[in-house]
Amino acid sequence: MFSDRIASLREEKGINQKQLAEKLNVSVDIFRRWEQGKRSPDIEMLRNIA
Repeated sequence: MFSDRIASLREEKGINQKQLAEKLNVSVDIFRRWEQGKRSPDIEMLRNIA
């Protein structure tokens, strides 16, 4: 599942949610929802993450 994978990869790199949200140019709230599985990024954002 996306939420588990992004959290795992973020933790492996030693990056906190705020830092990665800033790099992806999204709010921390939106990023937290992705990690919680409450929302999913749109297809364009998935391309940026990849």
